[in-house]
Amino acid sequence: MVLQLPKLLDDGCVLQAGATIHIWGAGDPGRGVLVRLDGKDRTTRVGDDGSWSVPYGPIKAGGPYDLTVRYEDGTECISRQCYAGEVFLCSGQSNMELPMAWVRADYPLEWNREPDPLLRQYKAIPDCDFNGPRSDHDHAFWQGCDAENLGDFSALAYFFGRRIRQWLNVPVGLLNVSLGGSPIESWMDADALRAFPEALADLEPYLGDGVASKKSRDSVAERDRWYQALGYEAVADAHHEWLPLIAWDCPESKNVEPRDVAWHDIRLPGWYKDRGLAGFRGEITMRKTVFLPPSDAGKPALFVYV
Repeated sequence: MVLQLPKLLDDGCVLQAGATIHIWGAGDPGRGVLVRLDGKDRTTRVGDDGSWSVPYGPIKAGGPYDLTVRYEDGTECISRQCYAGEVFLCSGQSNMELPMAWVRADYPLEWNREPDPLLRQYKAIPDCDFNGPRSDHDHAFWQGCDAENLGDFSALAYFFGRRIRQWLNVPVGLLNVSLGGSPIESWMDADALRAFPEALADLEPYLGDGVASKKSRDSVAERDRWYQALGYEAVADAHHEWLPLIAWDCPESKNVEPRDVAWHDIRLPGWYKDRGLAGFRGEITMRKTVFLPPSDAGKPALFVYV
């Protein structure tokens, strides 16, 4: 038996106030569904494809509300602590994805503010499917704004949403669906890409089952061969492969010169959490010593920083 709401309508969601919205979800084909929100009932029936949808509203800004979906036999699904207010889609690349945790050193006082449970973010964890749009996000969640969650908020969306809260004094929902470096074509389905033949041609090689995972494995193998050619140890797990040791430091102040503090070794590439820096937030200064052969002495050189 199936009866469910999408993660976008999960506990703590924010619905658009003052406009007709759609409540939707999944269920058993042919079964009748009753939807209740703010004391108002709507009914519909699950389609042959297992989906259902009902128009609702307009809803007055406020809350919290319970959103209840129920079969005739009493089986139900409930999302609690739902609100109605202003909802904004916050999508884009790294400028939108950049989390507050990365700018804490510049805005430390934001963590001292009173919690604001009515400033809420829906964070969709990036994923992809080359076979077409999915009916729901695999991993996504709503969270209110407090010192514990603030670091997860998109910095741009947070400051925008906080200003809207000050102006309108209604719940604000920020739909953080962003991925740094993603081209617009990666957000478009095959039908939309048909107007752009070159982009569609880039998609077609990935449509077969297992093609994407094979390309990923091939990429890992190619990377390992590159490291081996340089004389470095290559490990299949990208989280543990490494380049020569590089020193790191975490100055408490931007005025501290690197030479005035102790340096420690870190292996790169790798995740902070695997390098003794789990939970670290802030800036890191790195340096690397490079040894050139005597034959390069006196010759011009080009230094490239990426």
